Amino acid sequence: ETRSKADCIKAMKAELLETKRKFEVETSTFQQTEQLAFYETKSAQLTAKVAELTAKVTELDAAMTQRLQELEAKDQQLQTKEQSIKKLKDLVNEKVRENEAMESAEQGLRDDLQ
Repeated sequence: ETRSKADCIKAMKAELLETKRKFEVETSTFQQTEQLAFYETKSAQLTAKVAELTAKVTELDAAMTQRLQELEAKDQQLQTKEQSIKKLKDLVNEKVRENEAMESAEQGLRDDLQ
């Protein structure tokens, strides 16, 4: 009878150990499932944030491209205006030289007449 009680206690201990092991496995599986859900949620959040930032970068890139085109057009206008100004300066200088030449010739004629 003592032996059967000892065997019974031994069997109960073994059953408790097996139950404890199963509980630990289930607890570990549950924790891993919770962690997996957490990381899946985080991954979805980060994916959404990346999409949002990508959209902003695309928007900024389009705005910068448009601004660059505007600046290039203004630069072209300025170059055209600079060329026009240079031509006008050259024309004015030429007219000044012609005027000086005419004044000089006129002065020469006056001198000749005197």
